[in-house]
Amino acid sequence: MFSPSKNVVGRLAQWFLWSLLVLNVHGEVSLEKYFRCHRTDPQFNKCVIDILNELQPIRADGVPDLGLEPFDPLVIAKLVMDDVEGVKFKQVLTDITITGLKQAKVIKGDFTKLPNSMEMTWEVPDLRVKNNYTMEGVIMGIPLKGKGQSSFNCTHIHDKVKLKTELVKINGEDYLQVKDVKYTIEPPKTAKLRFTNTLSKDKKLTEATSKMFNDNWRTLFDTFKNVRNADIERVIQDGLNQFLGLYPYDKMFPA
Repeated sequence: MFSPSKNVVGRLAQWFLWSLLVLNVHGEVSLEKYFRCHRTDPQFNKCVIDILNELQPIRADGVPDLGLEPFDPLVIAKLVMDDVEGVKFKQVLTDITITGLKQAKVIKGDFTKLPNSMEMTWEVPDLRVKNNYTMEGVIMGIPLKGKGQSSFNCTHIHDKVKLKTELVKINGEDYLQVKDVKYTIEPPKTAKLRFTNTLSKDKKLTEATSKMFNDNWRTLFDTFKNVRNADIERVIQDGLNQFLGLYPYDKMFPA
């Protein structure tokens, strides 16, 4: 399984969909400025997408007063991936630094079915990951064992999320809540992995292993993507429901 820490869960949720809350940032930005998308407006979808992307630079820098930390770079202490069906492989990543999330944009969305559902597609143009790693197991029939540092660069990642939502009465007012999430991630346009292996003194073996990953990254992506999805779906639902409870539905999305 893929096991993010509680802190990682919170920060990923904040990055992924925090814009929906359209919060008042440090009193420097008028709250009303972001509550301008009316559900009856024929351009409602475009309005919401524009606001999500408009808020991206604000979110990137973090909002300490709201407990929102900067997400670019996003620093994660540890991630563990194991127990993948049909694959005997375990990888532990530590001291992870992710950059490029600041440039993420919503490129497509459907908010016309509110309060019953929402759909959106995010694009990250250039994502870079650096970390320490240990790995052991067998992939594509090749036994692997290693420890060292790695970097992973990829371009044009598309994340798609479909949310089933509902209105819940809280103190006599309707609040939007997420009851189900479907998350998918498309293979990036390009990907490149580089790593060192301190457990092997055979430079050619390390280079051959690196070549195997880079030549087959699409196959490996498909093998492991469903493991990630289950965790991210829980991340999105828990994080959104916490934040969506801050403002009544009719205030966030006026009629």
